[in-house]
Amino acid sequence: MFDFFKHGGPDNMQRAGECIEWLLQKRPDDLPEATPMPEFGIYKVSRTPGTYDAWLCFYRAWYQSGDLEVVDAMCAALEDRSFRSAAFVSFRCAILWRRLSC
Repeated sequence: MFDFFKHGGPDNMQRAGECIEWLLQKRPDDLPEATPMPEFGIYKVSRTPGTYDAWLCFYRAWYQSGDLEVVDAMCAALEDRSFRSAAFVSFRCAILWRRLSC
């Protein structure tokens, strides 16, 4: 059960609920496993071309919680101002920056 909360994310919370349900039904052989969350990755990239480019990097905790409205709003606001945006999720934004800069 700890792994579901350690990795977080909506899918793991769903699986944690299923796990509890299956344990209550005494079906321990069918228990789902947690899906590991990546340390970094691409959340979304603009589909429309823009005059300018903007990169947004945000902490993985937002991604894990599913609380992404602010990131989506920032991307939409940038696109409205002729930016092509890319949003990156990272456990440590400094590590992602170093990898992208190489």
